Amino acid sequence: MLNQGNVAVEHKPLVSVVTRTKNRPLLLQRVFECLLQQSFSCFEWVVVNDGGISAPVTEICHAAIAKGLTVTCITHETSKGMEAASNVGVKAAMGEFIVILDDDDTWRPTFLEKMVSVLNANPFSVGVVSQSNKIVEEVSETQVTTLSDLPLNPDLKSISLADLTVQNQFQTNAFLYRKHFYEEVGGYNEDMPVLGDWDFNLRMVLLGEIVVLPAPLANYHHRASQVNSSSSYDNSQINLHHYWDAKYRNDAIRKDIKNNCVGLGFLLAQGKQSQVTYQDLEKLRIVGAFYQALYGLFDKLGINRLYRALFNKG
Repeated sequence: MLNQGNVAVEHKPLVSVVTRTKNRPLLLQRVFECLLQQSFSCFEWVVVNDGGISAPVTEICHAAIAKGLTVTCITHETSKGMEAASNVGVKAAMGEFIVILDDDDTWRPTFLEKMVSVLNANPFSVGVVSQSNKIVEEVSETQVTTLSDLPLNPDLKSISLADLTVQNQFQTNAFLYRKHFYEEVGGYNEDMPVLGDWDFNLRMVLLGEIVVLPAPLANYHHRASQVNSSSSYDNSQINLHHYWDAKYRNDAIRKDIKNNCVGLGFLLAQGKQSQVTYQDLEKLRIVGAFYQALYGLFDKLGINRLYRALFNKG
């Protein structure tokens, strides 16, 4: 384990940035550059190489140290999985505040500064979440090309337990939280191959409020190949998400029934019903937007005026 930096032990960093990575040095280099651009400097970088080739990761970590960052680099000879990598990174962290920044995501330059300010202003909150941008890009072996950069969740104004039982409300890299709450909930569930972030977020919000910073400061990067793909791998991932969504809800409902109480299982059951309603409303919204756009096109072409003239519609 490489552990070196510019901050003495008696001056611990306030924030620990935990990055999970595996064989994506081009993207990890981008994370490094993103951290150099942050307007807030009292942070450390904990890099967990989860089963990938070590040399490129070590090289980037040494480059980060040379630039003055405090860096801890942990290497797993074989992959332990996303949630296990998160737990290893958080347990090694020295900061009071924790945030996960995976190797394929980034932040706007003021992310840490503004998030820390909000969290300090809300001392009893579990954490703070920012709005996000969705960046669609193409990634080759040597370069990343941005295709689009748009707000992902501009309507996110608050985090409610009810909404969170429908589906996850925010991205992993948009959540800065207090480490002692992580310890209280027992960390990330390493038994979940997917939806581990949703489970963690639910358990965190059961402890207290999560504040929202209504500014898109976190960047969620999405590969164009994933957007356009219909491969068997993508279908299997979708099926895996469906399976674990159902299993997670069922386990919680069984627990409520066994304990003869109304708890998270009841809320998750209600959330599933709301999920169906939400999906129906979303379909209606899309259809409505299509007809509105079509009407606008007809109006621009003068078809609406012609129709009214022919049929005396005023």
